[in-house]
Amino acid sequence: MTGEFTICAGTVGSGIWLSRDSGLRWRRAKMALPFFSKAGDVQVRALAVSPHTPGLAYAGSEVGLYRTEDNGMSWELLESPMSGRQIWSIAVDPMDPDVMFAGTKPPAIFRSSDRGNSWERLSAAIPEECPIGPPRVTNLAIDPRKHDTVGRASNWGAFSAATTTVTTGLACPNSDRAKAALTFMA
Repeated sequence: MTGEFTICAGTVGSGIWLSRDSGLRWRRAKMALPFFSKAGDVQVRALAVSPHTPGLAYAGSEVGLYRTEDNGMSWELLESPMSGRQIWSIAVDPMDPDVMFAGTKPPAIFRSSDRGNSWERLSAAIPEECPIGPPRVTNLAIDPRKHDTVGRASNWGAFSAATTTVTTGLACPNSDRAKAALTFMA
């Protein structure tokens, strides 16, 4: 890769850090904070860059979903039904710039058809409790060949589902090593 580029890094406890010079120097990005948070308190567990719009990215945190439209310089906290939930995963549709998904703890999957301005909770049979710890949707992936198929992974397994209805998954495993990541490969 030639030339300078921007790097954003989500942290657990220090919000989002940003380098505009390919990682040589770093600074904390400007984030709109809820009234109860301090600048160093934000836990960012997910970052997703729009494959359609330069400078547009999303960040999932323990207080909700953030969006930047200026290459990570500043982040606005979006109003959504996910506010107050931990957002562990975000996926932007590779074919449709308006469609995106978010996975949370407590476990749920949400879909937006307007770049994160409004959201609907998808029907999904996700256990609310597991013996290995609280369930959460830790990864979402959209099939690039058939973008109406979304895969989801959690600390209790990996599954594939359609965008409008999420199929029933497995029960909670008995192992404390049950974590899953996924991707679609051509």
